[in-house]
Amino acid sequence: CCYYASTITADELATVLDNANNDEKNQKDVFGMTPFHIVATSAKFRLDLFQVLLDEYPVEALSHRDEHDKTMVDYLLMNS
Repeated sequence: CCYYASTITADELATVLDNANNDEKNQKDVFGMTPFHIVATSAKFRLDLFQVLLDEYPVEALSHRDEHDKTMVDYLLMNS
């Protein structure tokens, strides 16, 4: 869902997440990235999408490390 971070609206993302089951919400990509990682690596950070994700996921998801041992905050700092 979040690979379209540049085109999806916050309302569309909220609808997708509302309709997803827990297994779908907890999926990670082949690099171990969560939706937070994907939003953080977008060319333009989307605060609106980040806020939707915060409403749906526990705050602990922010500290999840991907296959490169990076959190979403690491990617935000690299892109700033």
